[in-house]
Amino acid sequence: MNKTLAILFSLFAFAASPAHAFLSAQDEIQILKTLNEENLNPGVHFEDIRCSLRNRTCLVKMEIQEHRKTGCMIERMTDSGDLYTEQKDQKGHSRMVLSPYAEETLAACLAAQL
Repeated sequence: MNKTLAILFSLFAFAASPAHAFLSAQDEIQILKTLNEENLNPGVHFEDIRCSLRNRTCLVKMEIQEHRKTGCMIERMTDSGDLYTEQKDQKGHSRMVLSPYAEETLAACLAAQL
């Protein structure tokens, strides 16, 4: 009986564990930097990005026109490759660029917000 209870509690604890992110804090900072540098919408400032491997989603938080806070969800992510790719510039420095899928999803969400 005690062994069965211990196994059940272990399973519940495992199932209730927080979602595992597939981006490091450094990756999140670099992606936000790229989003804000390459932003074609002058009234939009990207503030945060949080990804969950378990939920297969990324939430991009932003501020529109200095007062409205909103967010866009990028869904059906299997790993970081669905969100970004790394490119090297002429000096050999790598930078993160949104994947075509993530860029299209974010652009469609932003168009609906504006």
